[in-house]
Amino acid sequence: MGADVPGEPVEPEYKIFYDLKTYNDSEKEADKVNDPDKIISACEKIQSTEGWNEEIKKVCEKLMKYFLFWYKDKTDNTDINNIQIGNYIEYFNYLLNGKLGAITISESDRPKAYEHFKNIIADETKLNNLKVKIYDIKKEYYEKMKIMYELYENFYKIKSIGDNGADEHNKCSDYVNNCVGEYSKFKDICYVQEDKDQVEYKKLCSALRDFYDLYKINRYYQKSCKGVKLPKLPEFKKPKDATEEKRFEKFTKCSEKTFNYAVDDIEKRYEKDILKKLNEYKFYENFNNKNYSSEDNEYCSEIKPSIDKECKIYTLCAKIETNFKKLHSMDLTKGNKERCLYFTYWLYDQISKTFSNNSNYIVDIRDVSNLFGVIYKINRKFEENKKCYVDYRINTKVGELKEMKHMHDYFMVFKSLKKHSPCKKEYKQTCCDYVQDINRLYKKYIGNCCTCYFRSNECHNNCDDYFNCHQDYNPYKLYEEFECEKLGDNEKGFEKLGTPTAIDYYFIHLRSLRPQCNSIFCDLFYVAVLSAFSVLGLFLVFFIFYKVGEISH
Repeated sequence: MGADVPGEPVEPEYKIFYDLKTYNDSEKEADKVNDPDKIISACEKIQSTEGWNEEIKKVCEKLMKYFLFWYKDKTDNTDINNIQIGNYIEYFNYLLNGKLGAITISESDRPKAYEHFKNIIADETKLNNLKVKIYDIKKEYYEKMKIMYELYENFYKIKSIGDNGADEHNKCSDYVNNCVGEYSKFKDICYVQEDKDQVEYKKLCSALRDFYDLYKINRYYQKSCKGVKLPKLPEFKKPKDATEEKRFEKFTKCSEKTFNYAVDDIEKRYEKDILKKLNEYKFYENFNNKNYSSEDNEYCSEIKPSIDKECKIYTLCAKIETNFKKLHSMDLTKGNKERCLYFTYWLYDQISKTFSNNSNYIVDIRDVSNLFGVIYKINRKFEENKKCYVDYRINTKVGELKEMKHMHDYFMVFKSLKKHSPCKKEYKQTCCDYVQDINRLYKKYIGNCCTCYFRSNECHNNCDDYFNCHQDYNPYKLYEEFECEKLGDNEKGFEKLGTPTAIDYYFIHLRSLRPQCNSIFCDLFYVAVLSAFSVLGLFLVFFIFYKVGEISH
């Protein structure tokens, strides 16, 4: 499998791990023998050529030893074809990517490293036609390969474990749970019918189907790990029938329309030149895919948007439903909570753009309520570990959603922005302007978001997911870091903001220790007034008795 187009990332084969046990057994045998002299000399050559560190040499010696041991064993003792050799080279490349990924190598040196390994394989095995299988795997593809590797690794551990004692029983349970858990991540991505798979998952889904068959056979003929009953793997999705597709016709008339959205100053001035160049911010690009098929819009088809915004709402809803359903499979290097926060603030941004002319609270906008209803319905279908609870901020106005996103993004990219070299060179003025604008929002929100205590010198954060009360994240820190005060046109100065006025935490603590009393007798004023009126009442009774006694005489 080589690259058809030079420079294009190549998607690997995910089925290569079917023979993982054979590969692992070969590696164990290889570890028992000494390193061949020719491997040592070849790896020394890599090090001397580029001046790389000892780690590169060790990676080379270990992996090339595995490769040559496997190749020699197979060619000497069995009939082996190019497909089997090709599969092993792809497996070898997976190991190589993992090892090199753990070593610090500059981007310019990385292609050279793979080129050296290609040449060693070609020289030592004469497999010159297969050296194209050694390359730098795209991160997204590597993560998929890692999932398949872990599936087969757990599967073969299940097959090889014994039935003796509680320890092996517990290990087997862990392997089974890991296996089913990893496989379950894709039950909403792949289809029962292969031709229905989404293009970006076709190869992976095909490999998962093979794994499903292997697991199913082993489940019926289980000879190991007998103390643990192997559960069924979840079924893949079934495609919708033709009658169901008719529900989505209303989206057709909107699919070709384009809309103008309001863009505020911070996004307009800083997103392209600053924010989009920071790694943390790039995740938002996952939500901007323009392919929103009708198949993803089963819930959006049920809403009834305002007539004047019908297509705009349908289009936004289609984006929301498609992205929300795929959220748990986006960038598997990030956790569910992190992906959920990205989706939340992307959603706030979309709502603020779509309803930019509306100054109401979002709870009073029926279309917004419908959109959150769609999210709620989808979320109910998710497994517990994939749920994403998007905060429906009923006491928030449309414009404030955008401000919250700006604050969230600022704290999210703070550390990267601080190290961003263009902010100290060609984009210094732009970065300083960004910090000035963020500081105005920071001033607006710090009072409500941070409650600080006098004696403890701590601040409680009331806005956890979009604000940070710690002074290390104060915009003034970036103002100093970028040396904005040295700019010639920085006439306005910079308002350095501290934490809000502290509350006497000790006094609050003492009050909290006092027993609660809601009776009228807990207030001294009411006790005094009640006592006075009681005495006066008593005198009035005596006076009445006295007068009655006088009249009777």
